[in-house]
Amino acid sequence: MLQNKQYKNVLAANKIKGRFLVIRRVGVFGKLKGLLLLLYCIARYAGHAQEIIIGDARSIFSKLFILFGNLFNRRIVLVDDGLYLLSYISKVLDKRYVIYTKLPLEKVVRSCVSRLYIVPQEVKKIEIIPANSVSFVGMKLVEIGYLDEDIYIKILQEVAYKGKGSGKNLIYYAHREESDNKLSLIESLGYKVIKSELPVEQLLERDGAPSGSYYSLYSTAIYNLSKSIAGSKFYSYRIDKFYWPAHAREAIEQCYDLLKISGIEILDIRF
Repeated sequence: MLQNKQYKNVLAANKIKGRFLVIRRVGVFGKLKGLLLLLYCIARYAGHAQEIIIGDARSIFSKLFILFGNLFNRRIVLVDDGLYLLSYISKVLDKRYVIYTKLPLEKVVRSCVSRLYIVPQEVKKIEIIPANSVSFVGMKLVEIGYLDEDIYIKILQEVAYKGKGSGKNLIYYAHREESDNKLSLIESLGYKVIKSELPVEQLLERDGAPSGSYYSLYSTAIYNLSKSIAGSKFYSYRIDKFYWPAHAREAIEQCYDLLKISGIEILDIRF
C-alpha cells in the first residue's frame, strides 16, 4: 500500500496519468484469475508496441513484460537509477537493451563485451538552503532483514556524535517503509526525522536541500543527491561484510565500488 501511494504521488508530481492493475490474492482461483488478467493486459498494451519501457526490472510484472518483449522481438528500454541495476546488467550483457540511468554504468561494463546501449540521464540541480546540518538518508535494511537494528543505530550514533560535536543540526530522511519503533529510536539520538511519501530526491527537489554533509550506507539516493546538490559533502558508511547476508555481499560490494568511483567518500566503521 505504501509503495502504491508513493507511486501515485510521483505520477502526480510529474503530471503523468497512470493505469493501475489491481490483483487480489484470494486463494488459488483468485491468483489464477489475476495471472490471466495480467497476461491479457500485457497482450493488449504491449502487443502492438514497438518498444516496452520498464521502470524496475526486479518486479514480477516487469519480468513478464521483458519476457514478452524478448519473445516477440520488441525493443526493451530500462529506465532505472537503482543500484540493483549493477547486478542486473551482468545478466543481460548480450541483450540489445537501451538503458536510461543516472548511474555511471559505462564504467562498469566498459571492460565487458556488451550489446547494451547506455544513455546517461540529465541530472537536475537542486536548490540549496543555507544551513549548518548533518543529514542521513535512511534505508529499510533492518526491515528487510539485511542488518540488525543495533548495528544500524550504532552507525547513526557515530554520525550524531560527529554532528553534535561541531554544533550541527541532525536531520534523518526516513525511507517510507522504515518502522515507527526504529524511527523513535533515531529521534531519541537527536535527529529531526522527516517522513515523506515522495523519494528523498524529489522531496529535496521540491523543498530545497540544506547545505552541509550527507551520510548513508550503500544508498541509491546518496549517489543521486551527490550529483544534484552542489557544495555539500557526501559519505557512505561501510561495515564489515560479515554483517550482511551471505547472498547479498557481492552485490553490496559492487555498490560501494560504484559510489567510490563516483566521488563519494567511503567511511569504514568497526564495532
